[in-house]
Amino acid sequence: WTNPVPGTHNIIVVLSAADGHDLGNNKYEQSFTIKAPLNKVVMIDGSHNNENSKQDTGTYKDNFKLFTTLMKQQGYTVAENSSPLTEQVLKNVSVLVVTHPATAYSASEISEINNFVKNGGSLLLTEKSNFGASNQNINSILSGVGSSILVNNDGIFDETHEGNFWG
Repeated sequence: WTNPVPGTHNIIVVLSAADGHDLGNNKYEQSFTIKAPLNKVVMIDGSHNNENSKQDTGTYKDNFKLFTTLMKQQGYTVAENSSPLTEQVLKNVSVLVVTHPATAYSASEISEINNFVKNGGSLLLTEKSNFGASNQNINSILSGVGSSILVNNDGIFDETHEGNFWG
């Protein structure tokens, strides 16, 4: 269903047996609602071999499936970018998502991200904690948008029984 019509829809399924057997009352009805498009684009950047993007060749490649599905269900358009960030690339974007980039962003890309935020765009940055084994390519973006927050190679651990501390 490529272009669903916004509104409430009903699906009715009735099973019948080709061999004539009586299947009894087997009518199933389900109502669901398609939200109208919000005309807001959430763009996941993959231009720097970012984790959680299609360019990710590691184990995190499919981690954003649930995120993208939920955003689409709420009426957002989700896109993925593989080109350097420019004013044109960010032109119709509402939210820019940058996840753990493998390579650093250029000064011009950081300037474009800063302009994007100054002009009302939203920026979602995600990083990971690998305790000494991770780059900090997000820091140049954070500094470029005027943030005093920085990421480093510290680790955060939940050592309780309910936590996920290496086993």
